[in-house]
Amino acid sequence: FSTAALIIHKIVPNSTRMFYNRNGLTQQISSQEEFLMKNLLKFSLAYLIAGLAAGVFFREFTTLYGFAGETALAAAHTHLLILGILMFLLLLLFEKAFSLSSSKKWRPFLYFYNIGIALTAALMLMRGILQVQGIVESAAVAGIAGIGHILTAIGLIFLFLSLFERVSRSEK
Repeated sequence: FSTAALIIHKIVPNSTRMFYNRNGLTQQISSQEEFLMKNLLKFSLAYLIAGLAAGVFFREFTTLYGFAGETALAAAHTHLLILGILMFLLLLLFEKAFSLSSSKKWRPFLYFYNIGIALTAALMLMRGILQVQGIVESAAVAGIAGIGHILTAIGLIFLFLSLFERVSRSEK
């Protein structure tokens, strides 16, 4: 994010856009900030598409096999929707209020969190498919899913460190 945003800012250094807020006052938004906010929306949209696709897959796959029990497929659908859409929509608000992306901990958060969620969701889908087919899963599936959860947790730690840093700077 930062590198691409800086390149755009170098190309058009004083590029700003005027808009009206609720009080009718004009404010300026830089092209760099706009770029970042659009990317946060794109992350949210990507997780929406992945979550809805996981939900459709869950419904159709269990129907195809005539499976009526509990499966990890439902959890993958929910995880993608909540941890993806909601998280990035909230981050959009936090970015606007505290400029989270200016923290050095922002990029590690994005990498660890997104890789962790993707790995966790993929392994939940795999586990759910094995459950529906009645195949006993190996310990490797649980181990790799655990790695996904650990990466997500590391990402969340970076997020909170970033939040604490930016909130404390905004109070000064």
